[in-house]
Amino acid sequence: MPERRSRLFEHPDFPPPGGGSGWHPLHLPWPHLISTPDHAVPRVRWTRCGAGALLWEIQAPPPLAARSAFRTAADGFTEGLWTQDVAECFIADPGTGHYTEYNLSPAGAWWACHYTAPRQRSDPQPDWLRAGIVTETGWTKTGWTGRMICPLPPPAATQAATGRPVVNFTAVVAIPDARAYYSLAAIGGGERPDFHRLMGWRELE
Repeated sequence: MPERRSRLFEHPDFPPPGGGSGWHPLHLPWPHLISTPDHAVPRVRWTRCGAGALLWEIQAPPPLAARSAFRTAADGFTEGLWTQDVAECFIADPGTGHYTEYNLSPAGAWWACHYTAPRQRSDPQPDWLRAGIVTETGWTKTGWTGRMICPLPPPAATQAATGRPVVNFTAVVAIPDARAYYSLAAIGGGERPDFHRLMGWRELE
């Protein structure tokens, strides 16, 4: 089935489909969990989308589970996506340490959560269904592509005091009898995977 590509994601700052420029491969921060993977390494690219949003895209190997196995809510907002194949974007305000996690599954389900510290959810949460988040996924024989537009942290009163937002992109790929955990930033360490480490994240230009 050919991949669909909507006008929404035809962004002028993205290189042409199939071009290598702009793509960043993800890495295995916890290589001890699996043997050498026999699948393509996920890769991501991203750019600002207007003044207050981020557009990011991932290409990843096809999930082992059938597409119908990815259950989603009627509105697509579904927690627990990390239990299967998923792509994730983390955006942090370096001044406060607050950050937001965005999840996107191959089936198009998505989820978001704001944190005030590692794994400390803010209460109340933003109204994510009204946050202007837009998603799109496409499948081919060789993998899946996901795209998401998500809001950036509001600009601080003094940008120099907080610095630009920083980002990291991660992915979970199910393989027989295990899962591979990928990250753009070098956040390894410890026996168990932990993507909630604000270290080595990329400053957003």
